[in-house]
Amino acid sequence: MALLLRQIVPTHVGVNRIGNGCGGGGKHRPHARGGEPFTEQFRSGTLFAGYGIYGNGTYAAYGSEGFATANIFARMGRTGRILRLSLRPETRTIAYEELDKKCKRMQEEIQRRMHELQRQTHQTSGEGLASAERQMEQLKRLNKAIDDRGVYAALLGYDAIDVQDQQYLVILNRTAVRVQKEDLMPRARS
Repeated sequence: MALLLRQIVPTHVGVNRIGNGCGGGGKHRPHARGGEPFTEQFRSGTLFAGYGIYGNGTYAAYGSEGFATANIFARMGRTGRILRLSLRPETRTIAYEELDKKCKRMQEEIQRRMHELQRQTHQTSGEGLASAERQMEQLKRLNKAIDDRGVYAALLGYDAIDVQDQQYLVILNRTAVRVQKEDLMPRARS
């Protein structure tokens, strides 16, 4: 599924049609930054979503300081560009705090199930033991995947994570956004 989503591109719109966010009236009009090749990759190429502390995905700043934040990062490279984005009305977002709680509950449940399976392995043999060992391996892989909040949010069907206290969106599904056709150039330092 991740490979498939990397190939699907967002909707491209002109500067006058980008809107103000969710259905034209929402709070999100995020700005993402990147070098010239990366902004074009986000629009129409194979996407590599970056790594981040709030989950892997494409980070975009929003709010009153959204452009200024993107501008800081865009100026770090020689070919920095800024993308202007808006969320489609049907975009499913989850607050990072809520996602983190869900994740921790799931990891606790996985640990509980792994302890249960471990007790079973001491009391069984043959096919029962092999089955318990396979389940343990699956749970270990799931637990590792859930460590990345972006992966977990995508597994739950979310398109973006809203890190409200930082005013960042972690975009997991670029088909959930509209992207302005034209790059915004970073502003020079004042």
